[in-house]
Amino acid sequence: PLTEHKVISDSVNIYCEWLSALLPNPKICVPRPVLEDPNFYGQKIITHLNHLFIPRKGEAQDTIHRQAVVCHRVLRRVQELAHQSTVMERETWEALLSF
Repeated sequence: PLTEHKVISDSVNIYCEWLSALLPNPKICVPRPVLEDPNFYGQKIITHLNHLFIPRKGEAQDTIHRQAVVCHRVLRRVQELAHQSTVMERETWEALLSF
């Protein structure tokens, strides 16, 4: 639930860092398995991040604002991937374009 904002926000930050494996200069914090198979893990991460964009009914205004901030973080990373990645495979592009 979105009421667990801190956990969700931290998870999104980790996922966004790990997605840097698809960029020319991945972050140092990216685990070796993700670096070795960035498209496989990138597709899974992108699919998970898509769930953040599902509208929630009955949420407080503050919760909706927090959801928007987290979604904005994801969209910035997606935009960066679209512009800079040179290793994305067709399936990864398809997942990315689901945004």
